[in-house]
Amino acid sequence: MRYYERKRGQNDSFEQIPEGTPKRNKVHQFDDNQRISNDLNVNRSQNQDPNEDMVNNCNNNPTAAHFTIKRTYVNSKFTKTSRQQQKRESFPPFRIRFKDNQYSTELAIIKAINRQCNINLTYDRYSPYNNKNSYLLYANWLSQFDSLKDLSKWPQKTCDLEYEIDMPNKTPTCYSIVVLNVPPKWDAYQLENDFKMQYSTVVKVERLFINGRKLISKVRVDCSDSREVTGILKQKKILLDENNTAYPVEPYIPPMRVLLIPVLTRELS
Repeated sequence: MRYYERKRGQNDSFEQIPEGTPKRNKVHQFDDNQRISNDLNVNRSQNQDPNEDMVNNCNNNPTAAHFTIKRTYVNSKFTKTSRQQQKRESFPPFRIRFKDNQYSTELAIIKAINRQCNINLTYDRYSPYNNKNSYLLYANWLSQFDSLKDLSKWPQKTCDLEYEIDMPNKTPTCYSIVVLNVPPKWDAYQLENDFKMQYSTVVKVERLFINGRKLISKVRVDCSDSREVTGILKQKKILLDENNTAYPVEPYIPPMRVLLIPVLTRELS
């Protein structure tokens, strides 16, 4: 039977332990496991994502891990929220001004309007307007916005209160299209007049530009009727005159707003 020597304590004496004993088997098992672990780490380092190194290094430092991981979570959450806001269309509010300074609660008003207009609105609020409080009502979807634009669907009174309603002064982006291949030198005002002769719902024509306000060959056309926009997009063109001059179109997508978050850094002593 073969033996090996192991140093005992801090003195120079040695003890002999048989190779087949449980203690020797335990040492062999530890060496094998350590060798396998090292091999796995080498293979893993070759295919590892570089971003994981930052997280692994931070795990060894609780303070750095706190700041770095928290910052990563905030950035990812902001990105997700931004994408959701970018996908969801926002609509300008309808302003309701009650006569004789009479008011009711926001909950009572929105419940009454939903019942009277057969609609399902979910957001409203009071807002100061000309030193008085006015009631703002927001649509959730395009169909709701189109329905609220029809004055015939509004009741004479709500919550037994008389009121006046102001239509939104802004055009939702879903009411807009982009006309392509329009020479930058052309006057947008003249284009607006020509488009209005072909489409009665055209409200405004605006030239688009890039950084430095450099004009490009695209104009934005705002309409007052979403059905007109749907019809133009379905035909994939917009007419400038009677079937002789037409330009390709595409849906208008508002530019993405980017919020810069400062990077939190801290030197560890």
